[in-house]
Amino acid sequence: MAGDNRKVSAEKEWIKTFKVAIIEEDEDLLVQMVESMPLFANIEDMQTVLALIQEATKRFESEKRSLAKEMLKVKEAKKFLISTKKESEIHRRLDIHS
Repeated sequence: MAGDNRKVSAEKEWIKTFKVAIIEEDEDLLVQMVESMPLFANIEDMQTVLALIQEATKRFESEKRSLAKEMLKVKEAKKFLISTKKESEIHRRLDIHS
């Protein structure tokens, strides 16, 4: 019986730590937690874990979309800077006073 109590306690601790990792958006810890996920003894804990994993997945997807938008902005800025530099070089070559 004592072994069962330790197992349940370890499962509850895993759930608690996973919740903290979601709140803190600690991606490394989330991955580590999924890789070390115990087998849960009761259906309620399984449902809780499923909901938590779905929440973590939503956050990853949201972060992925946000990062994609930022990368697009950087790409557009780079393209603008390159085109500005080319225009500057053309004007410099056409400047007969230099």
